[in-house]
Formats: sequence, structure tokens, C-alpha cells
Amino acid sequence: MDDAAERYLDELRRNLRTLPEDERSEAVREIESHIAEGKADGRPTAAVLAGLGDARTLAKAYVADYHLRKPRSGALGSVSRFVLSSAFVSGTGLVSLFVVPMLAFVTSLAGLLAVGTPVLGVLRTFGVSGIVMGDSGGWEVPVLWSIPASLVLAAAFAVIAWAGYVLLRGYLRLVLTGYRRILPFRAVPR
Repeated sequence: MDDAAERYLDELRRNLRTLPEDERSEAVREIESHIAEGKADGRPTAAVLAGLGDARTLAKAYVADYHLRKPRSGALGSVSRFVLSSAFVSGTGLVSLFVVPMLAFVTSLAGLLAVGTPVLGVLRTFGVSGIVMGDSGGWEVPVLWSIPASLVLAAAFAVIAWAGYVLLRGYLRLVLTGYRRILPFRAVPR
């Protein structure tokens, strides 16, 4: 093993310290084997380590997997875990039915408006009829100001699209993190 692989394995060991020794040793051997196989296939160490991801994140996955495989002490622990897991899955499923489509729609619509509004402003400036920029009370943006007004509107729509994207991504990350905590998985296939 070269220095980069040894540093990676040392960081993995440090972050696995909450596991029993036999579990910690097995996890490190598994990753050592994965690194050795990658190098034997001719891949550089940096590429193999990049494929594994951050050592701390990998260690968290091993710790979570250990706690999911190991039954909690007593029947009450497993029942409470089942009830909490069921409540989480049900709650996120119902909320996601509304939150995800709504945020996706708002983000998509605002993105389209951010692109389309300047085009409409340019078309209005060059005399295309039927494009109204104003309110229902009769107030209207002067034709000469169509391009600047459309650029301001486009910027506002772009901010709304960006905010929707960030919120949607954050929501999905939050839900997926919750699922990873309650559902069994392996960080690296055996």
C-alpha cells in the first residue's frame, strides 16, 4: 500500500472506533481488498480512493449498517424502532406527494420564465403586437423600457428557480438521509 492508501485507511479506522474491534477490522480489510483489487486492475490509487468517497462518510455508512444489522436489546427496542421507521416512511411518503411535485413545478416554471421573459421583451421592443407588460388596471411598461423591464423580471424568475432547486435538492437529501438511517444497506458491496 502506498502513503495515500495508508492515510485513507487510518482515517477510516479512526472514524470506525465506535464499532467493536472485529467489525472494525472486517471493514478495514474489506476496503484494503477493494483498494488492492483496483490497483491490480491498473487503476491509480487516487482513482480507487475517489471511487470509495470520503473516508468519514464511508465509516458512517459502516457504523449505520452495523446498528441496523445488530438487533437492539429487548423487544421494546425493536418495536419502537419499527414504529418510528414506519412513521418516518409514511410521513415522508405523504408529504413528498405534495412537496416534490410542487417544488419541481415552481422551479421549472420559473426557469422557463427566466429564459422566455427577455425574449418577449425584445420582441415587444421590435413591434410584435399582443405582448403586454403591465397590470390589469391599465398600467403598462413603455415599449422603450421593455428590454430592461424584462431583464429585471427574468432575474427575479431566475432567483425563484434557483431557490426552488435548492429547496427541492435539500428536501430530497433530507428524506434520503432519513431512509439511509432506517433501511439496511451496505456502503461497499461484498
